[in-house]
Amino acid sequence: MYERAEESPEQVLARLERYVESLRVRPPVVVPVERRAALVDVGVRTSPAPPIDTLVPSREATSPRRRRFVAEIAPALTAVSICSFVILVSAWLAVWVAAVVGVALMLVGVAGLVRRVPLARAYTFGLVFAALLIRLS
Repeated sequence: MYERAEESPEQVLARLERYVESLRVRPPVVVPVERRAALVDVGVRTSPAPPIDTLVPSREATSPRRRRFVAEIAPALTAVSICSFVILVSAWLAVWVAAVVGVALMLVGVAGLVRRVPLARAYTFGLVFAALLIRLS
């Protein structure tokens, strides 16, 4: 579709030098008044934060793959894992032992819900689903 014209090394170097020069003459980042007022404290002299280049992404940004795993796959994996575990415990051990283990796991799930642990809802859902499967089978 578009063909790139061949550039000589001198043309590439000149283009890069123009780019670097445009970066040097870029106006400084202006701090909003609200943030500037927060920087000034009575009697304390603080240095302003270094300018942030918005064109270069931060290294602290999480990858899209990790966010997708946490948002979509981890809750389902947690619910299926705990459901399978409770079903296997009820099949392998005595009924009263499985009930004690299930109640203990449910207390952990409820504590996680109260403390707003990220995967606690999926964990508790897996426990409830396992209990319904065991009860209805």
